[in-house]
Formats: sequence, C-alpha cells, structure tokens
Amino acid sequence: LDLSATMSGEFARTVGYQSLMVGNPLLDANGKPIITVNEDGEFMIAREVPPVTPGSSRGSRLIERMFEQPLLAGASSTSQRAFCRAGGQATCVNSATYQDHTAIVSPLNASEKRIITEWIDIGGTYFNDPYSAGKLRSVAAQLSESVFACKVQPILQASCASCHQAFGGNGTSSGPANPTFAANRFVLTGNTPADFGVTATMVTNITMPDNSLLLLRPSHIITDTPPHPGTATIPSTPFLPFGSADYNSIKAWIAGTLTCQ
Repeated sequence: LDLSATMSGEFARTVGYQSLMVGNPLLDANGKPIITVNEDGEFMIAREVPPVTPGSSRGSRLIERMFEQPLLAGASSTSQRAFCRAGGQATCVNSATYQDHTAIVSPLNASEKRIITEWIDIGGTYFNDPYSAGKLRSVAAQLSESVFACKVQPILQASCASCHQAFGGNGTSSGPANPTFAANRFVLTGNTPADFGVTATMVTNITMPDNSLLLLRPSHIITDTPPHPGTATIPSTPFLPFGSADYNSIKAWIAGTLTCQ
C-alpha cells in the first residue's frame, strides 16, 4: 500500500489517496491488465476491490486490518485473507506471512482509528476543506479543462505525443512508452480527461508557470540543466522553445489567462 504524497498522473490525485480508493489492476496469465466493457460500452481496466469502500467503513478492508477484525469486506479477500478467515484470528496471527497490525510498535490510538472510520463513512473526501489561503488546493481544480481541450492538448499532441505515448514508437503495444527512457510519468493517450489529469500533475508551480515541469523540461535539451531527453539525435533546439507561441499558450493556460476564442 503506497501512501506517499506524490501526485499520480492517472487521476491527478496523490498516490496515497489513489492507493486507498482505487484497486490494483487485475492481470491475466501474461501479466497484462484485464480489459472489460461496462454497460455504456466504455473500456475499463478490471481492478481488485480497493482498501477503502467510501460510505462503508465496515465494508472496507483497511478497517478490517486496522482493528484486526473480520467485518464485511469479504469481497476483497485473496487466498491469504480467505485462509486467515477460515482458520480464525489465531491462525492469521501465527502465520509466517501475515502481518498482525495490532502488534506493530506504533499502532493507531482509538481516536485516530475513529477519525479514519468516520472519514470513510462520510464518503472518503479528498479534501475536507478544498481551499487553502482562499485558493483551491488541487492544481487540477485551478486549471481549465475546456481551454486545455481546445488549445493545450493539440500542442501536446503535436509536440510531445510522439515520445510521451501509451504505446511503442511504432504505434503498437510493444516497446516502452518513451524510446529514450523507461521512467516516463507523462503519458498522453489522446483522451482529453486523462490527458488533462496527467498534464495537471506536471504543473508543479502554478504561480510561476515557467518553473513548472510542463514548461521547464521541454524548453531544454539533453545537455541543458534540467536536461530533457531527445531522440536518437540530440535536437539543436528544444521541443518547446522558451517564448515560442506554443510555450506562451501553455504558460497563459497555467496562469488562467488563455481562452478558447
């Protein structure tokens, strides 16, 4: 369970929150995500039941483990969890592969457990107070998705998508997302909500757009600081030169001054 505060590109939320609210992808025999089609005909990734079921603390696996009590989260059982339930709590605690959370050095106290339980029961909100110093806490909430769709996404598709794509460079499912480096957190799929979410995670300084990774990285080349990986041949100019029309459009979008007109 990853409870880190880094931003997730998939949902434009912290990785910790996503780990609690979104189950891990289910994989087939080849280690590939299982794709399903919902009632609206949309493709979905099949996922495990997440640790938290909003609105139901007793139905959340997180609460079962916090209290080490079998409650109503049976749907999230794995073979190990089913084994523990079948054998009783003593079997779980005595199992060499089972981590008894009541025995850890710094367990949560009763008040802390109650806060988490009540947070789940009221819906597991991302922020109790969405504002900080009069501004929305979430960067994504401060950016316009409609302006992104009409102005920014076309720029990213034209300038960045050839490397920052979900598949290999030849348009197939083979090969890494980026042919020059494996750790690519900025992946563009062409789907507007998804691209907006991952782009928002690259806006790391909304008050000083030039310092956001979204502008800082592509306005440099591999020999600059910070470096930006190029293709097999290092480009003589950045993919998004500082002060260019496309650069200024993205900067204005971050600043909130860009419109679709």
